[in-house]
Amino acid sequence: MKKILPLCLIVLAACAKDFTYQNTTWGMSEKAVKSARGTDYEHTMINGLKATVKYGYTRRGLEKVTVVFDPVVVEKDKYVDYFHQIKALLTDKYRAPELEAADYVAKAESYRISAAPDYQSRSVFRTEMVQITLSCGGACDGTSTDNSITLLYEPPSTRSDAL
Repeated sequence: MKKILPLCLIVLAACAKDFTYQNTTWGMSEKAVKSARGTDYEHTMINGLKATVKYGYTRRGLEKVTVVFDPVVVEKDKYVDYFHQIKALLTDKYRAPELEAADYVAKAESYRISAAPDYQSRSVFRTEMVQITLSCGGACDGTSTDNSITLLYEPPSTRSDAL
């Protein structure tokens, strides 16, 4: 039994590396990510929106990808439309979100956290290889640079189950 557990952990770790985000996979070194993404590796376009990509590394290599869409100053309805367009793309690819903003507020209250997350909209998509959190921060009205639509890609975990 003792030999089976480490083998299972190795197999699970190998499976988690199969997730690909724009030619990168979990565990890649920073040098490998730059090589795979090319010279403009920190910029991307998704559904016609410009975004900045930030890569998070640990000793094990690539562990997190954060995509922050460039602020677009437009009326609130159009800004929220951008959020819903990105959510529709993710839903087409990964199925319906597992958690929505209302779930976060309920969990915050159940854990007696004084302040619920400062997001008007948040959706969490999960697969065996990735957890994706789509959020629209601030007032989510598109009228200032304090607003943001963000995608966070991480290996799957249960730590956000608590919030």
